[in-house]
Amino acid sequence: MTRLYLFEEEHGPVSTAPADTHACIRTAWERFTSRIPALAGVPLPPVERTKNGKPFFLQPEDAQQVALSVSHSGRYLAVALSEALRIGVDIEDRAWRFRKTPYDPARYARIARRFFYPAECALIAANEDPLRHEEAFFYVWTSKEAAGKRNGEGIPAALSSFSIDSPDPAVRIVSVRTKDPRLTVTLALPRETSTY
Repeated sequence: MTRLYLFEEEHGPVSTAPADTHACIRTAWERFTSRIPALAGVPLPPVERTKNGKPFFLQPEDAQQVALSVSHSGRYLAVALSEALRIGVDIEDRAWRFRKTPYDPARYARIARRFFYPAECALIAANEDPLRHEEAFFYVWTSKEAAGKRNGEGIPAALSSFSIDSPDPAVRIVSVRTKDPRLTVTLALPRETSTY
């Protein structure tokens, strides 16, 4: 089972302070473990970070393993938990990002040409409407970042090692709809993982 927990700060950017992030992880852990009889009542394990900064639970080898991925953007913090061993989540609060300066398709097309594969650039360029162009750009970006987090690589390696046009057959990219139409949320999961 995989679950995504989305936390929103209504009046400004979500705090990225470790204590605030940890409080959200704790809330997500309590909700997640209440759904799995084998984990009900299990206390939150310590949260550590890999050398690339990916958070993970420090769990005894004989314990049921739970994977963790976290993403912050603007007013939102996402916590993904899964019984699968490798997951990744990325979010982009586009309304917050472009609150002062509107989305510039030409600027983001240049970024795409620099970091994305040609087929990904074509997917973005096929959208002449600026809002659709923005949606396509951030779908590609969050897919790559989520895949990079799943693999423990982070965004620099994911930009060049993962293409949404020919993804890893073991990875399933899931775009999550939310009540906020300008929030892009993407999960990278093992292909066989169930979600709800």
